[in-house]
Amino acid sequence: MPLLSALTYMFAPMASLTVVGYLAGAEDPHEEVALWSTDFGGWQLTHRFLVESRCTPRRYVVDVDGRALAAGETESRHLVPGEIYRLRVAEPVAAT
Repeated sequence: MPLLSALTYMFAPMASLTVVGYLAGAEDPHEEVALWSTDFGGWQLTHRFLVESRCTPRRYVVDVDGRALAAGETESRHLVPGEIYRLRVAEPVAAT
């Protein structure tokens, strides 16, 4: 890898993946809140999240410095503590 490419890669901003949805027991059960946020591992990678409270994921966003690279809806089923929620973002999808 050329030196310039290596330096660009090393200092490139890290993308983040945030999943939002409804949290059971919240003050407003119809207000979407951030359920999980983590470093984005890459396209086609399955991200795993441990469910700690009853919740219903609704959508996700992948962003870098506030600029959305991808966004979309998630499988919207009710989750219970102890479950592992899996989400794979296959490719960049226009943020809406």
